Formats: sequence, C-alpha cells, structure tokens
Amino acid sequence: MSLIKDFRKSMDEVAAKKVTKTDVLKNAYVPDEHQKILLANAGFTPVLKSDTRRLQIIDGDSGRTLFASYYNAMRKDGRLPEARMGREFARWLAIGEMLYLGRKETWLYAIVITNRGSNFEESVDDVEDSSLAGLGLTELAARVRTLEGQPAKRLRLSAVIERNPVVRALAILRSQGHCEMPDCRVEGFVKVDGSRYLEVHHIHQLCLGGDDAIANVAALCATCHARVHYSVDAVSLETSLKKAVLDANKRHNLA
Repeated sequence: MSLIKDFRKSMDEVAAKKVTKTDVLKNAYVPDEHQKILLANAGFTPVLKSDTRRLQIIDGDSGRTLFASYYNAMRKDGRLPEARMGREFARWLAIGEMLYLGRKETWLYAIVITNRGSNFEESVDDVEDSSLAGLGLTELAARVRTLEGQPAKRLRLSAVIERNPVVRALAILRSQGHCEMPDCRVEGFVKVDGSRYLEVHHIHQLCLGGDDAIANVAALCATCHARVHYSVDAVSLETSLKKAVLDANKRHNLA
C-alpha cells in the first residue's frame, strides 16, 4: 500500500471513496462529502449542468490529464440537487475501485486502486442496467441483435493490490473445507486437484486499508461471499463473521 502512502504524502489533502454501480452506469461520479470539501478547497464548486466549465484532473499513475464536468443534478421527488462529476473522468472509473482524489494547492490529482483477485471486482458487463428493468424477452432479444460484434474496449491504468497466497492457503486450511459463515458451514465442492473450493474474503477490505492477515480473512462458499457483499443484512453478517474468525483463530492457536 506504499502507493497510497506516497500519494497522501505528496498531496495537501486526500479524500477516498469506493466507486459504485450507479457512478459507472449513469456515467456520473458522485463525490462524497470529504471529496466535495477537497474540491471546494481547490476552488471548484458544482455548477448548472448546462455550464461548459471543465475541471482538469491529473491521473496519478500515467500523468494523463482527465477532463471532468462538475455540476448539480436536479432530482425528482423534491430531493436536493446532487453534485456529480462526468465526462472523461467518469468514464475512466470502474465499479468497485477505490478512487483517491488529491489536491496540491489548486491542482487536482486522482489514483484508483483495483482490488484484484476478488470475485466481486465488477465491470459494467457484470451488473444489471436499471434501464433494462421491466423489458420482456422479445424486447431484450431485439436489443441484443442491435449490439452484436466485439464489445468496446478501453485502456485502464490502475494499481493492483498483491495478495499473500500463504494467508489464503492458511484460511482454507483453517476452514477444513467448510464455509466459515456461522449460519452456513456448507462444504466446498471438490476441484480437479482434489481440494475444496472456497473463496477467501477480507473482512476489512484491502482497498480500504485492511491487512492481508489471517485475522482479517474468512473462507466462504460462493453464496455467502456474495451475501456479505450485497445482501440487505451484509453489515450484520460481517459482524458475525468477525467473531467467527476470532474464535476459529483461538481454537487453532492462530491468534
């Protein structure tokens, strides 16, 4: 994680947020409160969407300049306007990445950290587009026929978090081939090499500063791994999982 430390040291101010599905699908990144303060400190406030003013943000990896609009989007149901960042900057982002926005005096910089190795590193292709909701089989089939051929490609530059294979192997061994979610304990299926298939989940995510350590990982079946990321009770599941991992480490003298 030295890249993040170096980035923080080189900036006057840094604010981070995880890129969401909505940020990417709407091609409009929504900065959090800390990032909005950072932008204001650099002299930028959101304007009307019709305004052509653009921000210039330097990609901290490649040095390339990214152009971004910064505007207030009017919302329905009487909700307050929402600050959004669009154009090239929004297209540069991918779901699940951690975006670190930095300010050096009035200059803006950004780096993205991709949490590689997880089954939950999504792209636009992996998520359901809300605009397709309610379409029937006939309508979707017609839509597909208009989109045949090779998909669009884009060049991405991002930092990759390297995971320790020893930590993963120890977590699988500790689980004895069973999901470590307390209310599950399903046995992983047998792979071609004879081992059991389980997915290693970092409770405190690496891209948020979590440690790649046995105290911070759990071996989960694919269903529970999805639940802990996306279900409505994800927070309570994480709490249960933390206790289960702590107890397991004590039983196996790994604490």
